Amino acid sequence: MLAIGRIFVNEQMAHRGRGYDIATMAAIDTSTTANDLDIVSTNPGNGGIALVNAPIPVPEVLSATPRTGSSAGGTSVVLGGTGFTATAAVTFGGGNATGFVVDLDRQITATTPAGLGTVDIAVTSLTGAGTLAGGFTYVG
Repeated sequence: MLAIGRIFVNEQMAHRGRGYDIATMAAIDTSTTANDLDIVSTNPGNGGIALVNAPIPVPEVLSATPRTGSSAGGTSVVLGGTGFTATAAVTFGGGNATGFVVDLDRQITATTPAGLGTVDIAVTSLTGAGTLAGGFTYVG
């Protein structure tokens, strides 16, 4: 089971800053078409949850900044694109990033592993992978 989704809290609850304990569970059935995501509140009586059923897009990597870094690894790279919310892995030339954070659905900050030459950058989610061909070059 993978927990992903958007929770909408009604404006009155958010405005008054009440500390509601809202537990949410999400289940993805990949045998259905479009990999729809169903979110079900485990506390439906609070009135503050909107149920969402939305497809999870395949990531698309459009940019990388910077495009060069040390062959020893450790370079922080900001990736731009779409569909990053459900990211499970980021790789540089097939090597796993030593760490990554999904900043926004359109941005990931990843740290390069050690490597050589010009490599592809891939972002993988449960629906597939997006690749920026020749997206990073190791120097030094």
